[in-house]
Amino acid sequence: MKTTQSFHSTNKFWAIKFFILLILTFLITTSCDLTDPKKDKPKPEGYQEDIPWPSLADSPWPMNHHDPQNTGRSNSFGPVFGKIDWMKDSLFHYNRGIAIDSDSTIYIASSQYLYAYRINGILKWKTFISNGESGSTPLVTKDFIFVHYIYGGLYAINKKGEIAWRNSVIKEISELSITKDGSILFVDADGNLSSYDKNGTHLWSFSNSIIKPKSFISISPDSKTLYLNGRLKAVLAFNIDEKRIVWDFGNSNLFGGPLIDSDGSIYLSSKSEKFNNNNPAVFCLSPDGNVKWFFPHEQWAFQENYNNHGFITMDKNGSIYFGSDTLFSINFNGKLRWKKALQISQATALVCDKENRIYACRETNSYNFELLILNDAGEIVKSLLLEGETTFSSPALGYGRLFQPTYQDFVYLVK
Repeated sequence: MKTTQSFHSTNKFWAIKFFILLILTFLITTSCDLTDPKKDKPKPEGYQEDIPWPSLADSPWPMNHHDPQNTGRSNSFGPVFGKIDWMKDSLFHYNRGIAIDSDSTIYIASSQYLYAYRINGILKWKTFISNGESGSTPLVTKDFIFVHYIYGGLYAINKKGEIAWRNSVIKEISELSITKDGSILFVDADGNLSSYDKNGTHLWSFSNSIIKPKSFISISPDSKTLYLNGRLKAVLAFNIDEKRIVWDFGNSNLFGGPLIDSDGSIYLSSKSEKFNNNNPAVFCLSPDGNVKWFFPHEQWAFQENYNNHGFITMDKNGSIYFGSDTLFSINFNGKLRWKKALQISQATALVCDKENRIYACRETNSYNFELLILNDAGEIVKSLLLEGETTFSSPALGYGRLFQPTYQDFVYLVK
């Protein structure tokens, strides 16, 4: 009798053990398999992959509006507390943006000096560049910081603050950009598109009266097409290999460069005689210049034929944020997610972090403005009053902080 009971007990033990093993196997193979990419959950429609750009420093914010696609989206965290960590004055920053290096060094181009600060606000070095205003946001690569000065030209400064070379013949420009192979690009005050290598050697130039002077530049993910501002054309597509304009779109001036997503689609706010009765809209264009969709809006009061909002941004899920008096969010397919009457400054360059937090500024009076931290539902999470005037140039995000330039000589670090 004892033998029979032992036999049944043993069978019961192994049955329970086998059942538990089946459950564990099911859980591991269905939800925890990290080796087979076929079993990964599909990314949502519109999800934005990071575009590798080996010519730039591997940092949270190496250039104006973050990247050559002009997304304004950092792959790092932005601030959540909305408190000033430190501020600098008497820099005469004059309306240019801020860049961050891979070692968290902060670069600020003032009217005469390029400053390098540690993230705690301690000065590492400053280098005299030129009298007169900075003509560009610093652009950071592995070896150099490139910056342009109106009366000095294009400079390459090494990470010790030493001037490696200078090209003095370059006129006033808008902002610098860079191709994947490291060619520096800009458009000067005469509308000439030029390319220089990292040693300051002139590679090529292109002139056409349709290019807007001091145009911004956005670059396709494959680094083969440039998107420029046109004279009374919102965007021009320029083929780098063929050195020619392959298409144009829109009949209104565009402030700032168009935004390019990870699939190569182009986003901009414009007017077009062929769409929306020539009323303003945000357009999504395919790489060949055809309209995929458009979203009508009424944010158009800055100047005749100009939109009245600065750089737009796109979060990791492909949602787009734009506006001025009213801040809009539209999804990847051009459908309204929400709109909020927030009195966003006309000058604001919108940016977002890897958690889809949105950062914007709104005017309070001529000497102060308010920095807003919003979630992706458009709710204000934090706000902070800052002294100074807003600027067209982009703030920088990284390491849980936001670096906010102003039109005067104040620069803030917000955590």
